[in-house]
Amino acid sequence: MSVCSSYIRGNLNFRFFNVKLIYNTWLIPIQEDITWALIKQYLETMLTIVPYEHKYNQNFRDLNIAWINEYFKVEKKDRELLNDPQSSIIAKGGYIFIGLWYNKPVGCFALIKKEIERYELGKMAVNKSHHGLKIGQSMLAYAIDVARTENWKTLELYSSTKLDAALHIYKKFGFKEVPLEDNLEYLRSDVKMELTLLNVT
Repeated sequence: MSVCSSYIRGNLNFRFFNVKLIYNTWLIPIQEDITWALIKQYLETMLTIVPYEHKYNQNFRDLNIAWINEYFKVEKKDRELLNDPQSSIIAKGGYIFIGLWYNKPVGCFALIKKEIERYELGKMAVNKSHHGLKIGQSMLAYAIDVARTENWKTLELYSSTKLDAALHIYKKFGFKEVPLEDNLEYLRSDVKMELTLLNVT
């Protein structure tokens, strides 16, 4: 159902929000006392997160390459994971998920197995045309749900001090900064964070 066919109606004055999507700008009339949270809730219903299939191979690669090139440079480890994700991630016990916006792949992330109950959240990217819709946060919440369902103890990630907004979101979801180890796989990584999922006794 199109947003245009699902107007929120009121009896008094309307104000208008422009919601920018891929090819359309939809104008939604909304009563003054209805908050942006309601619009946000509706927008989130447009996102579906599905397990990786081979047909998404190019999407997974292109989304990540575009994100990396915007801020950094593609490195050897990137090419290893993105050129053959089936062998480098899934066959080694990891997972990949694709974010679909109205069935169009616009986001992705991977859960890379490090140890039996420790996974790395990585290769998360969102198409630039879909920024601002909290797709990244929805995928992050989904990743944490997967980790809890699988009874993992720790979810870790590597990031950069260049990505202030991302670091803020990770902290909001409970990730805490921990010391970096030596011999990192990425030159761009200068922050490591962990989310403890189970109390280790």
